[in-house]
Amino acid sequence: MLNALLWCFYGETTKRFEKKEAILNYDAKQSGRTEAFVEVIFEHNDKRYRAKRYFDARKTTSDSLIVTRIQQGSQIPIEPPDTFINTVIPREMAPHFLFDGEHAEVFLGEDNRNSIEKSIQEILGCGVIKTAIDDLRYLTNVYKREIASTMDSGKVSQLEEERQSFLQLIEIAESNKEKLISKRNIIEEQVEDIEQNLRNSAATKELQRRRDDLKQDKDRLAISRAKTVDEKYKWLGENGRYVVSTKISAETFKFLDEKEHRGRIPSPYNEEFVKDILNSEECICGTKLPQDSLERNKVASLLNKAADQTMRDRITKVRARITSLKNERVKAPGRLRRLSERLAEVESEYDEKEAKLEEVSARLKDIDIDDIAERESRRRELSGKLKNTIREVGKLDSDVDRYKIKVANIDRQIKLLAEKNSKALKYVKRSSLCESVRGELETRLNEEEEKARNILRSRITKVLDSTSRKTLNLRMTDEYIISLENQDGLTLPKEGLNKARFSAWSGSSP
Repeated sequence: MLNALLWCFYGETTKRFEKKEAILNYDAKQSGRTEAFVEVIFEHNDKRYRAKRYFDARKTTSDSLIVTRIQQGSQIPIEPPDTFINTVIPREMAPHFLFDGEHAEVFLGEDNRNSIEKSIQEILGCGVIKTAIDDLRYLTNVYKREIASTMDSGKVSQLEEERQSFLQLIEIAESNKEKLISKRNIIEEQVEDIEQNLRNSAATKELQRRRDDLKQDKDRLAISRAKTVDEKYKWLGENGRYVVSTKISAETFKFLDEKEHRGRIPSPYNEEFVKDILNSEECICGTKLPQDSLERNKVASLLNKAADQTMRDRITKVRARITSLKNERVKAPGRLRRLSERLAEVESEYDEKEAKLEEVSARLKDIDIDDIAERESRRRELSGKLKNTIREVGKLDSDVDRYKIKVANIDRQIKLLAEKNSKALKYVKRSSLCESVRGELETRLNEEEEKARNILRSRITKVLDSTSRKTLNLRMTDEYIISLENQDGLTLPKEGLNKARFSAWSGSSP
């Protein structure tokens, strides 16, 4: 029945359908029959339709499709029929509505992931928008090249050549990144499959559970280690001056004490006090100090050594600052020591967890039960490849970011040069407009896709809540990779996962 529906709508069958060319029943053929057909009556948008595909062994064209709308007992032909069927369920989306449930694990294949993403975009009507985005990107580059050709400037031509070279590098990096991400997803799935098998093995279940716990502890300690290192660097940045201030503090205090002892710092004479005596023309001892007298001149000479208020304030501030440095220097080593001790504890615990992980892995590898040891060896090999792949993806991300910064800088330079040329400025404005519209379309497209993902998550969760006897948690990535976890955080096998996915899709079928 599944293949009858697929064949009627699209002239196709599932991959596992044997002898797909033998549409005509064998016994009917033996009795002289040459024709066969499948007819489906269905409703769409509150209207009834009849789809009928014929097979005739005598004709070169082996099948033909007729679609009619049933209206008040009459049948109105729909032309072209294939286009209409694609508006009901797009051909690309059909495998997700009509599929072989007994072999539903194909949903987790990498090719199918990409197909799901593309099909959801298609059913949302994103195809036209994506085409418009691509066209606007192309026009942007066309207009930017026109800027260079319009201006008679070797500098602009050189900048445009550099810009195009960086755009090519971005395109190559993005393409390589996409391939690596596909590779990474496949490896992650393979690792998860192996670990799931190890979890379900009676001989390795406890070891695998222990490894999962150790991995979580190790990840937690890695975060704690990074935070402690950051705190240490922060401390050094804020308190390093206290540590290195020992010598300067001691020498400054020695200098101040020495001068104070000699009566030099601060000066034994106050500038304001000496001026008051001179203004009053009388010493505090009662001696008169008339103008040009020997006594007055002696008192006036004290101004050469007298300290004013500014000098006294400076000495006070210097002493206070040096005292603060001295006090903080006493506390500083203790704080640094505590941070270093905490970092050492985290490092030690991290190394301990890592050693235990290696021990568990070695024990799993040494278990000689069926192919458990082989699986563990394969898991270790795949984990190494996964780390390398993640590292390569990160490097490509850095490269792309660097190239985009280069392109942005070149665009700014060209724009500044083009503002002096009216013809070139016209293409600058057109290019800016294309970029603005493209950015708006990309934003709206991402919003619509996120809405679709949220709807899918909600529908699948509803199916789980209504059909599952246990509490299951749904996980769906932005690439529509779906997995189910139990309360212990263990990923379920594919069979249960895809039944849930099929139910969710079926519930949203037209």
